[in-house]
Amino acid sequence: MEAIEINKIVTQHKYLLDRLLTLRTNITQQAELKLCPFARYYPDGMYTPSAINLAHYLLLRQYDLREMQQELTSLGLSSLGRGEANIIENIDKVINLLKQISKMEKPDIEYSEFLKELSDHNESLAYHTDKLLGDASSDREVRIMVTLPTEAATNYELIHSLINAGMNCARINCGHDNKHVWLKMIHLIHQAENATGRRCRIMMDIAGQKIRTGPIEAATALYHIKVKRNEYGTIISPGNILILSQDQFESETTKTFSSLFKIALEDKPYESLKAGDYLEFIDIRGKKRNLEIIYNKEENIYIGQCWQSAYITPETVFQHSRRTGLKKVHHQQKVHIKSFQVFPAKIKVFVNDQILVTRSNTLGRPALLDEQGKVVQAASVPISHDEIFNLVKTGHSVWIDDGKIGTVIKSISSKGLLLKVIHAPPRGAVVRSEKGLNFPDTELDTPPFNRQRP
Repeated sequence: MEAIEINKIVTQHKYLLDRLLTLRTNITQQAELKLCPFARYYPDGMYTPSAINLAHYLLLRQYDLREMQQELTSLGLSSLGRGEANIIENIDKVINLLKQISKMEKPDIEYSEFLKELSDHNESLAYHTDKLLGDASSDREVRIMVTLPTEAATNYELIHSLINAGMNCARINCGHDNKHVWLKMIHLIHQAENATGRRCRIMMDIAGQKIRTGPIEAATALYHIKVKRNEYGTIISPGNILILSQDQFESETTKTFSSLFKIALEDKPYESLKAGDYLEFIDIRGKKRNLEIIYNKEENIYIGQCWQSAYITPETVFQHSRRTGLKKVHHQQKVHIKSFQVFPAKIKVFVNDQILVTRSNTLGRPALLDEQGKVVQAASVPISHDEIFNLVKTGHSVWIDDGKIGTVIKSISSKGLLLKVIHAPPRGAVVRSEKGLNFPDTELDTPPFNRQRP
């Protein structure tokens, strides 16, 4: 091999080594910050090896190691992907071996001894795994964890069958239900353990407070019945709405057609409907339109199909007609809408827009614009946890709806938190109620359980 090529390979190895050393330095320095919030549990400042290693592991997983792992694997070295038992020691051994390959210095430990030490650490990891998730079955290495549904609090047969089938650990999601339901689940688990002679660990998953956006004021009561057209503009399918009785409207039992807009008619006109009937009306633009009544037997509901675009409001009045032969026979009675589905107002934001986060006792609303379309009052949205106002600071970032909208706090006042949007899709993003809020720069001192949970 030519000297130039050898020097190139050595340079590549040194570059890889430098990246590993930088990675190690970053992880060890950041680990101290990661552990600081838990210092009160370690008065002498001596964190347990498991706590330190967990911090190292969490920090390691924040890096994109794919390119480095490919290079390490090509050299026959550990790719750092299986070193959970002792992150830093695994990195150190790889560094020493890489130094030997680079002919920089002799490693401190032989590779065989390195493998033995890794095996010892893995035994410690296996011990902790057994303590946490239960002993592994004789026929498999993995444990089976099952998240219990609400019905597990009252369905003993379900719990018994899961344990009998090999469930090692039952997970109770404390983000749902309440302590009374959880206790019933635990009681049935212990009962099934005694009946089957099998042990089952119980994992209580405390997700923490779910900080969310609050309710948004209703939009104008108006609905656009849209038809579907092909690329040539020809109508290929009608617009559909649900036509319900008042009881059906309130019970929301129409799961199959839950995506359709719904209205409820007065009782007597509704009871007189039949499949094939028509509800004729004049929409808000003065256009003559009609809904053809289709009956769905499975859900016991009526669907109104309109083959032309139309706009309806709660004040829209229908004329009931029925075809007899080739003619339509009109009933004398007019049909009024008793209930009309209303949607929240649409709050759409773009980069550089502002959002005012208000307290939980308010309603969200879109931005107020003047005649020229200029914003005179920022859009507002309430937050579910008022205590956040005492914890955040100007400059802290706030992410909305799983990171779809990124913002930064520009100011804090009695009105709320004024956010500036710094990240949003090119076509904007809609802020909806019940969407998660994340505060990565803020130390949230909120209780892990919702105080209002019964």
